[in-house]
Amino acid sequence: MPGAYNAGQSPNRVVLVNGTTLNDIVPQEASTATSPNFSRTSGAVTMATPTPVTVAATATLLVAARTGRGSVKIINEGTTEVFIGPANTVTISSGGDILLGTRGASHTYNYAGALYGIVGTGTQLVRVVELY
Repeated sequence: MPGAYNAGQSPNRVVLVNGTTLNDIVPQEASTATSPNFSRTSGAVTMATPTPVTVAATATLLVAARTGRGSVKIINEGTTEVFIGPANTVTISSGGDILLGTRGASHTYNYAGALYGIVGTGTQLVRVVELY
């Protein structure tokens, strides 16, 4: 019976109604360390449409300062590391935070100020999601 616990089967294994497991759907290389994290909070939250930003080898504005913003999530869309900081003086050696060069890697900042990003060479596409 799908969803039933069987001896020898991990009790935390999720089986969908059609008998498919999450391991059949989620790539094995997916990891909680690099995959986007989602959480649910009580109360009304407004999510702005994800905005694509191409980060260059010079400080690039990822998101402007916005009064009333609760948090902002930056999601890497490729395989180049992105260094993130709160000022347009961010560099690859002084970036306060490193967004891993893994597609889907993300960081969430409970911050209403501006955020900037920079890459070592070339460019990298990221998506910016603001929550209010």
